[in-house]
Amino acid sequence: MFRATYTSGDLSIHFRADGEKNDYGVPGSPVWWDVDPGTIVIDSIEIMGHPVPLKSFPLELQKDLYECSGEVKFT
Repeated sequence: MFRATYTSGDLSIHFRADGEKNDYGVPGSPVWWDVDPGTIVIDSIEIMGHPVPLKSFPLELQKDLYECSGEVKFT
């Protein structure tokens, strides 16, 4: 499981995602784990330290919040 947090001003978005195993496709190549982009979900959102349910945002804004996952490093 990978996790990441996007923070901008008073906004914090906590993401999680599953991993997928990758390699170079040849015998003996190194193996590593990457984030599976199709599994990224928002665990929680905080505005000024207060939790706000994702469903309280309009759908277009929810999409924008998910796009913030492209700006963070999952570990």
